[in-house]
Amino acid sequence: MICKYAPFLALLFAWANSYAQSAARPQFQAASIKPSPPPIGLANAFEKSCRGWPLTADPGPFTCENISLRGLIVAAYGVAPNQLSAPDLAATRFDLRATVPAGATREQLPLIFQSLLEDRFKLKVHREMREMPRYELVTAKGGPKFKESMPVAAKDDDAKFSAGPPKLDRDGYPIVSPRGGTVIVNDKARMHNPEMTMDALASQVSSQLGAPVTNATGLTGKYDIDMHWIYWTSRTATASAPPPPGNEPAASAPTGPTLTQALEDQLGLRVESRKGPVVDFLVVDHAEKIPTENSPNVIR
Repeated sequence: MICKYAPFLALLFAWANSYAQSAARPQFQAASIKPSPPPIGLANAFEKSCRGWPLTADPGPFTCENISLRGLIVAAYGVAPNQLSAPDLAATRFDLRATVPAGATREQLPLIFQSLLEDRFKLKVHREMREMPRYELVTAKGGPKFKESMPVAAKDDDAKFSAGPPKLDRDGYPIVSPRGGTVIVNDKARMHNPEMTMDALASQVSSQLGAPVTNATGLTGKYDIDMHWIYWTSRTATASAPPPPGNEPAASAPTGPTLTQALEDQLGLRVESRKGPVVDFLVVDHAEKIPTENSPNVIR
C-alpha cells in the first residue's frame, strides 16, 4: 500500500531542512484537527491524501485525511522517520482542515505545522546526538528456506487481484497476485516477490524497521520470496536490540509473527545489529494523543 500524502510530506521535509528555525513562527489562519473515523471494511488507513496548498499554487484551503501525529512531527521538524524518538504516535490518525494565511510562503509551512502541533497537541521536543542503530541481513542457522526464481508467466486470474478489496486467507493475511507485491490489511502484511534480490529485501526490511539494513547474506541471485507478518509490531528489532519503550504493540493489536520472526521462521534469514553513525535525533518529551478543543476560529 502506498501512502498518498507522501509527496506532500516529502516537500515539507525538504522545506523544514532548509528553513531557519529562528524565523518568526507563523500559524494557520484557522484549523480544525479531529480523530479520523475508523476505516470501513477492508479500507486501509494509508490510502487517504492531502489536498490544497502547498500542492497548489496559492495559499488557501488545506485538508489532510488519516494522517498520523508521528507523520506530522517527522515532516514539520525535518527529520527522517528513524531519527524520531517518541512514544508510539502512529496508531491514531487525524483529519485536518485548515486555511493558510494570505502571503504565506512554502518555506514557512514547516513552522506553521510546528505551531499547530505545539498548540493543539502540547508538543514539546528537543534534539540530541545519538548512535543510530543499523542492521545486517544474514542467513540463519540451517540456511535459506526459499528457492531461486523461476520464470513467472502471466496467468488469467491475475486480473482479479487488481480490482476490488484484497482477498484474505483463513488467517486474515492478504493474498498477493502471483506477479508479486506487498499488501497490508488491518495490520496484517504479506510480501510476495517471485524475482527478488537480497539487496531489495534488505531495503524492504530497512523501511519496516526504520533503520539501515545491508545485505550480508552472500546471496547474489534472484529468489522467490513469500512472507507474512504483523505490520503493527514490525518496528521491533532482534533479541539483542529490543524495541524501545513506547513501540510495543497495543493490547488490541492482532497477534502473529513480527517482521524479524517472519524473516527467520519463514525465510531462514536474520537481522543482526551493528554499531551505526552518530546522528541528530528529535526527541519527543511530551505530546497529547488527542488534540485540544478547536478555537472558535475554525473551519466548520
